[in-house]
Amino acid sequence: MYELELLEQRRLLSGFLVGDANHDGVVNAADAAAIAAHVVHLEKTTPADLKRLDLSGDGRLTGFDVSLALALAQGQPVVFGGVTLYPSRNYLKGN
Repeated sequence: MYELELLEQRRLLSGFLVGDANHDGVVNAADAAAIAAHVVHLEKTTPADLKRLDLSGDGRLTGFDVSLALALAQGQPVVFGGVTLYPSRNYLKGN
């Protein structure tokens, strides 16, 4: 249960869905592409962007955040730091 709730808790505390770059209510491949644009500095990253797009919660945007977004978009569980995140209906379009 803790694993399932981790992203949901961050969403409730922050008022937005962490990883949802385009504000459409889901984390999908488009969000991963947007995060990647920030990682390679094609897009300027503001403090608000960092807070909204940092899926790993480590305070930086990296390829790891892109891979987390892609895995969640594909409905795959994500394992890091001894924690497993399972995508829920809140994070998958059409579910």
